[in-house]
Order: sequence, then C-alpha cells, then structure tokens
Amino acid sequence: MATSKHKVVSQKEWLAARKALLAKEKKFTHLREQLAQQRRQLPWVKVEKEYVFDGPKGRETLSDLFDGKSQLVVYHFMFGPGWEEGCSHCSFWGDHYDGMGVHLNQRDVSFVVVSRAPLAEILPFKKRMGWNFKWVSSFPNDFNYDFHASFRPEEIEFVVDTARSMEEVLTRDIKKVPALRGKTVVNLFFEASTRTRTSFEMAGKRLSADVVNFSSATSSITKGETLLDTARNIEAMKPNILVVRHPASGAPHFLSRHLSCSIVNAGDGANEHPSQGLLDLYTILKAKGKVAGLKVAIVGDILHSRVVRSDLHSLGRMGAKMWLCGPATLLPREMARTGATLTSDIREAVRGADVIIMLRIQLERQKTAYFPSLREYSRRYGLNRTVFSLAKDDAVIMHPGPINRGVELSDDLADCGQSLILDQVASGVAVRMALLYLLAGGSHAAH
Repeated sequence: MATSKHKVVSQKEWLAARKALLAKEKKFTHLREQLAQQRRQLPWVKVEKEYVFDGPKGRETLSDLFDGKSQLVVYHFMFGPGWEEGCSHCSFWGDHYDGMGVHLNQRDVSFVVVSRAPLAEILPFKKRMGWNFKWVSSFPNDFNYDFHASFRPEEIEFVVDTARSMEEVLTRDIKKVPALRGKTVVNLFFEASTRTRTSFEMAGKRLSADVVNFSSATSSITKGETLLDTARNIEAMKPNILVVRHPASGAPHFLSRHLSCSIVNAGDGANEHPSQGLLDLYTILKAKGKVAGLKVAIVGDILHSRVVRSDLHSLGRMGAKMWLCGPATLLPREMARTGATLTSDIREAVRGADVIIMLRIQLERQKTAYFPSLREYSRRYGLNRTVFSLAKDDAVIMHPGPINRGVELSDDLADCGQSLILDQVASGVAVRMALLYLLAGGSHAAH
C-alpha cells in the first residue's frame, strides 16, 4: 500500500483516531447483529413447487438437499452459464465454507451452494479452487427466478412498459426529456461495438444525461492498468451509471461488487447480453402483439452467443417456444435443460416458425475449427428463400448484428419486408432509455 496517501501522526493522535474508528466498528457490529436477528425472524413460505437441481450425484429435489436435517441454508453463488470463473466476493466466502460443515451439522443444519451455471461448468471451477462443499446447479429449474435472484416475468414486463413510454418520446419533433438531467452515464466498452454503444449513447442523451464514451484502445489499459483500477478511477469522477461491455464473462458482475454506482451489462464474453434480450422481446411484441406460444427459432453459433442466453431468459420466460439450431459442435446439449428444443436441421427449426433469429459465426471467440468451411456452413445453416418458405407466411426475420451477408442470411431476406433487423435497432434505443431511467431512480424503481 502506498504510504504517500496516509498522514503520519504521533502515537497519541493515532490512538485517538483508532478509538474513534473502534467506536464505529462496534456500532456496525451491533447493527449487523440486529440485521441477523431480523433475518432469523423473517416469515416462512410454504414451497409447493418441485425444484430439481443437478448435483454431483445426479438430480436432487429441494427436499433432498436437506439431507435429513431440519434446516437448510442456501447460498446463491453468482456463477452464470458461460462464465469462466465465479464472482470474486462469492469466492472469498467459498474459501471458508468447508470449515463450516462440522459446526452446522451439530446444529441439525444442511448447507448447499446454488448457481445458475450448468453443473459441467461448475465442477471444473470448484476443482480448480480446491473446494469440497456441496454445490448444485439450478440451470434446469426456476428456483433463482422464483426467489428473486434473477429477473421475473413481471419485472420484464415493467421494463417493456417503460420502453413503450420512451418510444413515444422518440416520435416527437423534439426527441428529448429532462429525466436524467444532471446524471452522468459512462459507456465503458472493451470490445468493438456499433449498435450497442451508439444506442446507449443516444438513450442517455435523449434523457438529457451527460454521456461519456470510453475506448480501451486509447486508455491506460494499454499501459497495464487493470479493469478494476480503470473502473475505480472513473467512479472517482462520480458517474451515476457505468455501461460495461467486456470480453470476459462476468466482468460487469465483478465490477458491481466493487463499485457503488449502477452497472449495466452491455455484453460480457459468451455469457449474456441482457439489453439485447429485452429489445428482441420488445420488437417481437410490437410485430406480433404477443410472445407466449410463438415458435422462435434461433439459428447459428449457439455455443458462443451471449444473445442466445439472454433471449432464452427474456423470450423463454415470457412463454415462447424456443428452438435452437446449429452444427452439433456449436450446439451445447445442456441448453435443452432450459426447455428449448435442439436440432441440427435448419429445416426442422424453421418449419412453422413465427420468428427466426439468425446469428453470425463468432470467429473471434472460437479457438478451434467447428465446421469445415464458411461455404459449407452457409450451405447447411444459411437462411435463404427456400428454407424461409417453410416458416409461417407471416414469419419475421431478426438478427442482433452485425450481419455477414451471404453466410447466415441472404441479401434479399436481410432487406425484405419481413425483416425486423432495423426495427430491432430502433427498439434498442427505447429499451435502453428505459433501463437507464429505471436505474437512475425513475418512478422510484432503482432496484
């Protein structure tokens, strides 16, 4: 630690400062004890839904996790699908869990850690960290959603309703409201982006926020500065919201543990792209009037796509019938546990579909060859007029961009009347206006 930042004082002055801090520490300890007491006094809720988790020994119900004990402590470890490692704060506590078991057992208490990541991703990380505590995956069930560790349908609907109000602003002659006047939004992008960064920038400016764009190529990152140090330096300038895109899965979640300002995930590695999932939902609602019951086929590089994971949350949670299609090498079998139907036959995926979402091949994330050639891929998984004719007559085409014309999507379909690709871009501004507005405390909905 650099001593130049600390004042050097006499022993007497140091002791006075230490005693003052000790008084605050004691007050904090008493408050924490009161909070713990209130936690123990929370009312109970009867669990009538059956939750089945993936554990090291196979499928286990919530009742099984009690392991014959009268009480069960569940810790939600932030480790989502596609993450390369878990939350650092959770990992700190994870280093202490193994020693708790003997004490909890003496008190008739069972302990389990739950994460949304598939078990196949949890186990290697757990082994690398040298942990032995019980850790199960809630990937196959709604446990995280039902107990508000993740977005619920009504919360998604609230964002969509707010986006509708924001879209009305965009139809005016003067497309600006003072909702975020005096607020500062920083776009902290560590990957190339056209649509997302411009969309967040326009969203902030339409709400009268001061918007600052950060480029990693011209920052101190090139001099060896860490992500956290960069973010802390920016936070010292008192922004209200950081919009973060980063090639490492979990980076926005990591920053949210260390910074006090609001963090928006604008895409993290192959993990998620939440605002894209919301704008896809909003675009479909405007075009179809509903999402529930629609057949939505997503075709392309499923393995590396963060859009897929977010669409499974937004569209799947709102009742869409999700189909995922791609080469077997780019189609993780565990995705079936989300309720989606998996196929490597594009004709089967497109047949009778209401919505077709095409994805590009993400060569920048691929570390090996997953198919013989782009020509072969395009021949088998590209959407053309012949394949599109298998969909419903009023089917629509979507794409998160950028499009690789002639590879996953033919030119004529990309620009046809049933293409909603530019509608997605337009919806993105309204949805991101809604997110910034709500995060900044609009309608007292900062949560």
